[in-house]
Amino acid sequence: MKDEVFVVREQLFKHNNNFYMLAGHPAGKHWDEHIHGATRYISRLDDFDDYSSTDLSQIDYQHRDLRDKIKRLRGTAVGEASGLGIEEKGHHVRLDDELADVGLFIAAISYLMYASA
Repeated sequence: MKDEVFVVREQLFKHNNNFYMLAGHPAGKHWDEHIHGATRYISRLDDFDDYSSTDLSQIDYQHRDLRDKIKRLRGTAVGEASGLGIEEKGHHVRLDDELADVGLFIAAISYLMYASA
């Protein structure tokens, strides 16, 4: 069995036993900023405790209640992405230190997700 390097499913990823969400709506950010702003936040999902010992592949993403719960989670902003393949100034990613060792993966994945959407 090969080791997984970095996996993102339904905008979720796990790193150092914490769950994170790409393009999440972090606590303290106004809904209008989330919907209309050019910046997309990367959030640590501190309230996702039920799954802290779970691997991403073990989560049933087809379960409607779980999908709805994941979409409503408001985490702590630990990074942000802007540019997202549509602006002349290019794609920019800023991450807190806790994600520094996976920053290249996050930058590449966020660019591909939003440039091809």
